[in-house]
Amino acid sequence: LNYGRADKSDLKPFSVEQVYKAFLQNLQSESQRRVFFESTYLPALPSTSVKTPHGALYNSFSKDLTIAPVGKEEDGRWSVSLQSNSPERAMEWVDLYVRQVGESTMRELVKKAKKEATVLCRNIQLEIDTLRESSRRVRQDNISRIREALAIAKSSGLQDTVVFSGNG
Repeated sequence: LNYGRADKSDLKPFSVEQVYKAFLQNLQSESQRRVFFESTYLPALPSTSVKTPHGALYNSFSKDLTIAPVGKEEDGRWSVSLQSNSPERAMEWVDLYVRQVGESTMRELVKKAKKEATVLCRNIQLEIDTLRESSRRVRQDNISRIREALAIAKSSGLQDTVVFSGNG
């Protein structure tokens, strides 16, 4: 994740705090709950539950899945718990949910890192193009001045090179 990043470069490394904060945001996000609900919870329901509206099932699932801070600090430790008739299933699903959030957070951070690198690359390329164009203009100006000086020298009949020395 921090490959090619350094404190002294334009791409600063991701800190542990930044990564953990992104993880906590995803841990609490409604979209992560929805993904887990649709990918894991619904397929595991008995066929008798198929007739129950998804909204009611989701509300029941949301009540069973609890994500809360441990203590008063919201940037500290968090607890993820799931109420279930089967403790093994609850443990498995909590582990699966946390792994899902971790993978999602990693994808999100990698995407952010790629975007930052792309923007930096584009900015550097613009700077290079600007410097090249500026150098080309300076070079063209110098060539024009030399040609003008040569034309003036030829029109005045000056054929030999005049050398000025620093001795007054």
